[in-house]
Amino acid sequence: MNILLPALASSAILVSAVPALADSVTSKVIAHDRVAHRVILADKTVFTYDPAVVSMPETVSTGDEVTVEYQSAGDDGIVKIDSITIVAEGDDS
Repeated sequence: MNILLPALASSAILVSAVPALADSVTSKVIAHDRVAHRVILADKTVFTYDPAVVSMPETVSTGDEVTVEYQSAGDDGIVKIDSITIVAEGDDS
């Protein structure tokens, strides 16, 4: 039993130290709730952002194509949204 507890504690520390991975998605906006700070994309992804951290373009509206860059914890979901930008028309990047 004395050997089992340190092993369990060590594995718990390793699991909780999963690094955040940078990722992004580009899609059309189907809804933007400026009060709840939530944007819903055409693929049904819902992003809730903190306006103190992420500056949402004031001109974003339904039908605009945006790129959301965020930090992911894999299967545990989104850790942090880094930016939301409108994709310029004709910009294929």
